[in-house]
Amino acid sequence: MTKIIWLQDIEEHQNEVGGKAKAIAQLLQAGFSVPNGFVVTDLSFDIELKQLVTINSTIQKEKDGVICKLRAEDKLFLEKAFHKLESNNKFVAIRSSATSEDGQLLSFAGQFKSFLNVSSQNIEDAVIEVWKSAQNKSVSSYQKAQKIQSSSQSMAILIQPMIVAELAGVAFSVDPISGQRNVVINVVEGLGDRLMSGEVTGQSYTVNRFGQVTSRSAEDAILSDEQLLRITELVRQVERYFGQPQDIEWAIADNKLYLLQARPITTLKDLPDPDGVFQLWDNSNIVESYSGVTTPLTFSFARKAYTKVYQQFCRFMGVSKPQVLQNQAIFRNMIGFIQGRIYYNLLNWYRILAMLPAAKINAHFMEQMMGVKEELPEDIIAEIQASTQPKNWREDWQARKVIFSLILNFLTLERRIKKYYQRVNEALVLRETETTPSNMNLWRVDELVAYYRSVETNLLAHWDAPLINDFFAMIFYGLLHRLTEKWCGDQTDSLHNALISAEGDVISAEPLILMRKMASELNEEDVKLLAQGNLREIKRWLQTQPNFARQYQAYLEKFGDRCLAELKLESPTLHDQPLLLFRSISQISQVAPVEKESNNQLRQDAEKKAFIALKKKPLKQIIFRWILNNTRRLIRNRENLRFERTRVFGLARRIFMQLGRQLAQVQKLNTAEDIFYLEVEEIMSFFGGTSTCQNLQGLVDLRRVEFQKYKIESAPGDRFSTKGMVYQGNQFQSIQISDFQEMTTFRQGKSCAVGRVKGQVCIVRDPQKFLQQNRQNSDYSYILVAESTDPGWILLFPHAMGLLVERGSVLSHVAIVCRELGLPMITDLSGITQWLNDGDWVEIDGSTGKIYKLETEAIADHTS
Repeated sequence: MTKIIWLQDIEEHQNEVGGKAKAIAQLLQAGFSVPNGFVVTDLSFDIELKQLVTINSTIQKEKDGVICKLRAEDKLFLEKAFHKLESNNKFVAIRSSATSEDGQLLSFAGQFKSFLNVSSQNIEDAVIEVWKSAQNKSVSSYQKAQKIQSSSQSMAILIQPMIVAELAGVAFSVDPISGQRNVVINVVEGLGDRLMSGEVTGQSYTVNRFGQVTSRSAEDAILSDEQLLRITELVRQVERYFGQPQDIEWAIADNKLYLLQARPITTLKDLPDPDGVFQLWDNSNIVESYSGVTTPLTFSFARKAYTKVYQQFCRFMGVSKPQVLQNQAIFRNMIGFIQGRIYYNLLNWYRILAMLPAAKINAHFMEQMMGVKEELPEDIIAEIQASTQPKNWREDWQARKVIFSLILNFLTLERRIKKYYQRVNEALVLRETETTPSNMNLWRVDELVAYYRSVETNLLAHWDAPLINDFFAMIFYGLLHRLTEKWCGDQTDSLHNALISAEGDVISAEPLILMRKMASELNEEDVKLLAQGNLREIKRWLQTQPNFARQYQAYLEKFGDRCLAELKLESPTLHDQPLLLFRSISQISQVAPVEKESNNQLRQDAEKKAFIALKKKPLKQIIFRWILNNTRRLIRNRENLRFERTRVFGLARRIFMQLGRQLAQVQKLNTAEDIFYLEVEEIMSFFGGTSTCQNLQGLVDLRRVEFQKYKIESAPGDRFSTKGMVYQGNQFQSIQISDFQEMTTFRQGKSCAVGRVKGQVCIVRDPQKFLQQNRQNSDYSYILVAESTDPGWILLFPHAMGLLVERGSVLSHVAIVCRELGLPMITDLSGITQWLNDGDWVEIDGSTGKIYKLETEAIADHTS
């Protein structure tokens, strides 16, 4: 039987009345100016059918329409309710209130029928038409468009007294198009049905957060400022009541403002806040350390390291403690985590540079060092600089102290480096004490936690030498680049890169030297075993080769943490997967050395060329020599100090793996590796009794699902901006325009390491799989092509005669090692992994950054 539910009694029937009526009833009971009314549910009809077509299990329809009437007792019931309405007006508004209408996710706006100015004589026909609209084809089309399961709509019907409006319209508490926190109001004279149907556009107004009318669509405004502010306050009150932005319908009659309808704005979930804070994200350079999807443990560890070490860096550079404390938000957000990938929060890096002298010049040098392709707009740089300019004599004096500290740090850098090496070596040596064995596998949980905290205190908080050296390396590298360009006429970077090659005493070149030494001791059968045997067979063979075994163990002790993606704590090291090392040693023994010009000769020729250009300019020669010598020294230090970072991260991995094993032993985690899906402080607080979530495996399972999705989905762009909440509405689309052209036979990149070779291309998408597979031409070297590289690529160098890389910088680890080894390398090659395919033949010139497919003429004819 048909049921009549009055709005003031709706609380006990909320599941029966549909979304629209439920919202209106709540607003009426909250004291809003809502016309009282009632809801009709459980309608039953006398239906006359001719030719039946089954729609669903509850309704049948004639091809040319459904002929139905209310049952006599229900019609009488409805008429009595109609006459109880307290209104001088004898007309009513009859609106749909379907199950899914005006919901939190979807509005179904305009999909169902509503009728205005309905008299008592026409109420039955209007009610029936509204009820039948639930089965409209447009409803199922809407559901398909919104990718929701199509289902029949249970239809309740809302009946209220008609408001004879002088003005009517809609208001949005947030702009539904742009997402701005402005109130948008549309209005027409008379009833608002023409506006809702799109028959007329009406007048439009915008009111900002401060109550100021910022736009009007017409000069002859039909709404006064006082009325605008009343409507603005109404829609904001409705938003506060429901706790989310609202779209309302309203009417003004006899100068009284009525609220007719309210629904959530469902489009905002896909919109960023256009007035929110602007942030710029870039993975240049950092992609070498953290390529692809990484884990929460790695990000939380890296973020904590960046925060601590750069706070200390600024203090060492003379930035005052109050200024460092005042900018904590900058230091805590130097990197970000976007869909499982680590990015530089680039503006914060510029803000830190702005705390130091010559910020604009240093910003350009930093872009060179990090491999950032696009310079920051001048207006943003000016804004950042203005925020850090001295505002009084105390701040001016502090700025002068910073300059003094810079000079002092430069003069004492070598001493700092020695002390830093001592601290690292002391921290990495596990010594047996009266209470603690030297074997970490035997430590208790509290001993592991205490040791980790000591690493934080003694190393991460005293990372002065690497950072100060990097800062000066950035400055001197940039200065040398400018001088070779302006004084020596170097327009291709070939002279500049040759000058800083073959420095020697770079520890990252040592692994390849040691591998070559081990390879020299292998006979043909040994080479075959290391290339094709499994780990068990190779270890059994190792027991019969004491000299090789000693060299192998010495290599692991020194370089066992230098692996692919070595700064990602979840990455297996060579201690875990030594098979990759054996495969590389085998490869070295089979590949003939690539003929290339002596690296030392290239360096000597470059020096000769530079000083010929400075002939009869003794002062410039002195300046150039001083800058050149310091650049070489600082770059060498940079690479050697970065290896110490590898060792520290390797130590952190061992600590967390041991904690993971102990958690797995007591069944808090399923496996030791699950610990990589927890954050550092989540782990520490669980042991310390301050955890807010003790279901560690539940967190792990939740994150595994999320991060698996990130691995499958397309990666975010290399550089993009966000507004407001980073994870709300921002699309992470690259703002760079790729210069990739599929049909070209020539590409120009950035020279990183000089040298010229011809060879066959091999695309490396997964370095580990590349090393594990048995290549058919194992005695052949390739020109390796990749999106990015990392320090662990030293294991791939035996396979390489040259490198082409989409993203990277001239001061990246691999670029430095390539220069030491005389391996040509070109970077800044957007789309190179699509332009080339496995098996293509190319000729590359690392001096000029030019790449030719071999169908073109030889490079020798195009070196101008």
